[in-house]
Amino acid sequence: ADGRAVVIDYKLSGAVTPREKFEEQAKLQLPLYLLAVAESWGAAPVGGLYHPLRATSTRRPRGVVAASAADELAGYGLYGRDVVEDDAFEETLEDARRRGGEIVARMRAGEIRRDPGPRRGLRGHDVCPPWCTFAPICRRDRAPQYEEDEEVEER
Repeated sequence: ADGRAVVIDYKLSGAVTPREKFEEQAKLQLPLYLLAVAESWGAAPVGGLYHPLRATSTRRPRGVVAASAADELAGYGLYGRDVVEDDAFEETLEDARRRGGEIVARMRAGEIRRDPGPRRGLRGHDVCPPWCTFAPICRRDRAPQYEEDEEVEER
């Protein structure tokens, strides 16, 4: 009870997302949970892990853990790439706060896109996730690009 917190999100899938794929796959859930723990309970988040419940070869969790807490969490069988320096951990949280805030601002402005995946320019942007059951009817690949509206001059 030292005021620090770890969030563990149990997943029914055997596949869980490693830290380096968070931005590429537009994953905000775990970092936002960590921010919620800090803001709601006043705890200092030091790690977040997606823990697979289905059988995998290792059944080890993936996520992001601050280096200062890695020794205490070693029992989870952390992957080395999921442990980051404390500054990088904070950057992950701030990036999630920024991206989440941008999404909320767009929604409040009435802009609700059917674009659940990675942002344009990142690998996989134009591909539906393999788990999505709506792929046969989704028109994501034909979704309009949202650019700044150009002012039309009246003549």
